[in-house]
Amino acid sequence: MPHVVYQLFVSAFGGLDGVAAHLDHVVAVGADAIYLTPIFASPSAHKYDTADYDVIDPAFGDDAAFDRLATACRSRDLGLILDGVFNHVGETHRWRAEHPDWFTGSDWRGYPTLRELDTGNVNVRNACAEIIARWTARGATGWRLDTANDLGPAFAGELARAAWTAGATDGVIGEIMGYGAGWVRTGGLDGIMNYWLRSTAVALASSSAPAGQLQAALDRLVADMELPSLQASWSLVGSHDTARLATALDDDAARVRLALALAFAYPGVPMIYYGDELGMPGSARDPENRRPVPPPSAWDRERLDLVRHLCAIRRGEPALHNGRYVAMPQPGTDLVAFARVTDDPAQTLIFVANASPRPLEATLFVPLPLMFDGLPLHDLLHASETPSLMSAGTLPLTLSGHGCLLLKPRDTHPGGYRFFKPVLDFSP
Repeated sequence: MPHVVYQLFVSAFGGLDGVAAHLDHVVAVGADAIYLTPIFASPSAHKYDTADYDVIDPAFGDDAAFDRLATACRSRDLGLILDGVFNHVGETHRWRAEHPDWFTGSDWRGYPTLRELDTGNVNVRNACAEIIARWTARGATGWRLDTANDLGPAFAGELARAAWTAGATDGVIGEIMGYGAGWVRTGGLDGIMNYWLRSTAVALASSSAPAGQLQAALDRLVADMELPSLQASWSLVGSHDTARLATALDDDAARVRLALALAFAYPGVPMIYYGDELGMPGSARDPENRRPVPPPSAWDRERLDLVRHLCAIRRGEPALHNGRYVAMPQPGTDLVAFARVTDDPAQTLIFVANASPRPLEATLFVPLPLMFDGLPLHDLLHASETPSLMSAGTLPLTLSGHGCLLLKPRDTHPGGYRFFKPVLDFSP
């Protein structure tokens, strides 16, 4: 699975060669996989009304352009994740004439240009699985399944197995714009697009819900999903279907930092929607949130530095790859907190956020038995070298409005003393 996924809306880049030209920027940001919106033949700009799964849309290039992009990704150690739209096709798709029995007879969500496939039909399922296998063999390393709630866990699992068999090393993710628990099963999807986390992150950074409710939302999803599935899911704060992060949070630097930091600290694979790392604005309406990248003179350099820093933290911290989640609710406060832990206490990370727009002084109670009295914790998000010191299982904190910290122990002390002794064994 990738460390960080970078989503591109292909029309905004003029096609596959335009995407390839953007790859050096993707690498410089710190992502190691790209996810493309649909690339197959279609009469629209968004390409969700597929006309032919076997043909690259002429506006985006051709088979040679796909091969060039796949080669460019491999040369940079970037995954190439495609968008699989198998719940509906466009009204001009050849299946409409060749296989009228493959359709339900309904318009997808009332859109007359989108004809709903009968995903209970074994022939439909086999044809879609063959498409997945064919393009994976051509160079795709993973898939995102559009509107996976229309596919159901069983059919999504068949598509995932077709991808794995063909060599999809970056897995298969389902778009679930709701509560994702229950959608990932053994032999099924690897993970989901975690819109539940996005809702929580935006609410946290907007102070639109109390801290206790936000804490419960984060803790509940961890309790209801197996950790490997949640760790493989995409932690997003924006996509081509939402308002851009800068617009959703009024381009407030502290609020944007908080939402992004939560997405990187929570179990999952952070997903960056192109341009969010540059401070691009845009409402949820097309084309407002799907415009081309502006020239470098219009980039928010502080935002770009923040995202690069978060990507570096994500790559360098084992607890963010596979660490367990420890809920740390602080009832009666404006704090939201949790820890990511491994079997090595020196790798422990503690995320704590102020859900209020007001500055906050509080005591954080830390239910971690190896966070000893006097242990210094350093914040990875900011440049300050002044540590916070554990005090009998608690941590005194001062946070700005919508401030957040990602704290890690630094067990180096004068005279060679170490808090974490090799003889300590807390394994069961």
